[in-house]
Amino acid sequence: MASLDYHKLPEQLRGGMYRYVEYGVLPGDFLLAVMSNDLRRACEHADEQNRGRLFDIVYWLYNEAPSPCWGSAERIKAWVEARAPDREKATPDALARF
Repeated sequence: MASLDYHKLPEQLRGGMYRYVEYGVLPGDFLLAVMSNDLRRACEHADEQNRGRLFDIVYWLYNEAPSPCWGSAERIKAWVEARAPDREKATPDALARF
């Protein structure tokens, strides 16, 4: 998954999305709601910057992110569980990217 272009995301979300996609580390409430397709909750947790970038974030998920990693709470749970071995092997430097 190293070929994903995280730079297409808003800068403040790149680290959280990277850690989630690559290692299954759950992101904050806003990204979690967006990835779960929970628009109401995403709007509740969006800061001023992310409110205006919601379309861009969903566009990135659709075009860049692996489809099994987002779309529902069940898919997210399965992704996190499947990435457990990657998390265990992750170095602090790898997790600090972005």
